[in-house]
Formats: sequence, structure tokens, C-alpha cells
Amino acid sequence: PTPTPTPPDVTFKFIGTFGPRDHPFAVLVLGDQIVNARVGDVVFDHFLLRRVGYESIDVGFVGFAPTETRRLGISP
Repeated sequence: PTPTPTPPDVTFKFIGTFGPRDHPFAVLVLGDQIVNARVGDVVFDHFLLRRVGYESIDVGFVGFAPTETRRLGISP
């Protein structure tokens, strides 16, 4: 049988949030790139921001089921 595809590793860091409480931005870092993203945004070509919380975010994967997510806490 063909192996089930696995989502890519999450290689970026979540360093914080800002903006309005009902529609916050997540601040993400990958190498020397800094990205501000909101729920529904595709970041770094492969990742979909599903939830932005005060201390964590839920990340989905482009081309994978919506239930396939990873939770990232704030990185130091």
C-alpha cells in the first residue's frame, strides 16, 4: 500500500500576538523573516493559521484535512 502522506515539520516560531482581541495577529519568525498573520492566512507556503490565542496558535497544513493541526506555544 501507498504510505499516507505526512504534513511538513513546523519550522517557524510563534513569538507573540497583538491587535484587537477579537481578530489578533500572530507574529511568526522563520530565519530572518518576520510575518504577521491572522486566522485563515497561509504562511511560509505550506502552513495555514487556524487559531490565534494569547499564548498559542493552531497551525494547519495546505492540502491536508482541517483536523490535521499542530499547536505551537510562544517561543522564547
